[in-house]
Amino acid sequence: MTMDWVIPFVGIAVLTGGLMAGRAYFEAERETRAHEANSVMLERLFLGQKLNTALKSMRGGDVQGAARELEALFCQSILRASEELTSADAQTRMNAAEAFRRIALTWPGFARAEGAGSGEERTDNELAAERILRKALGSAQTAQVR
Repeated sequence: MTMDWVIPFVGIAVLTGGLMAGRAYFEAERETRAHEANSVMLERLFLGQKLNTALKSMRGGDVQGAARELEALFCQSILRASEELTSADAQTRMNAAEAFRRIALTWPGFARAEGAGSGEERTDNELAAERILRKALGSAQTAQVR
């Protein structure tokens, strides 16, 4: 008689354990998404604050300082977008390469960097962003030649 209860009891225990593991997984996934959303929100808040600071500098008459701050902010955005592309699919990478190519063609900072003897000191972020744009521009020109 005791053997008749063992199999249903083990089945119920395995089912309960599976449900608890599934619930724990989904709870951890939900928490991860909440943390990611919070991180993105804080990053946007920080970027908004940096933009606000640059605009206040501009209103205060420091146009060159504001331009440098905006340039640095733009370069950080290019670097961040490039870093995020490592886990993107092929279509997203292709779209981003096209966007980078368009930026390289229209961004005055990139044109200044291309000109010889500009004499302006550039940061590591600016140089890295220029390399990303130069690579995208070179890839597009290579594809057109083919």
